[in-house]
Amino acid sequence: MSSDLALVAGVLCLFLMLPAAVSDFAASRPPWGAIVLFAIGGGLITLAMATSPVAYQITDLPVVVMRVIGRLIH
Repeated sequence: MSSDLALVAGVLCLFLMLPAAVSDFAASRPPWGAIVLFAIGGGLITLAMATSPVAYQITDLPVVVMRVIGRLIH
């Protein structure tokens, strides 16, 4: 797995964690799904940061997302 793909997958997991957490708190359930998504997303982002040859900036995220989408489509 490339560091770009790990970064995009990690950010996607963190975005999916938010509605899961809100739903669990609204239904008075323990947020286990949100905790798992947070751990997976954080782990993937950490993996991407550790294995990337250059440091990522927050402004690089749209470029990285488009690179991953282009690689998936092509």
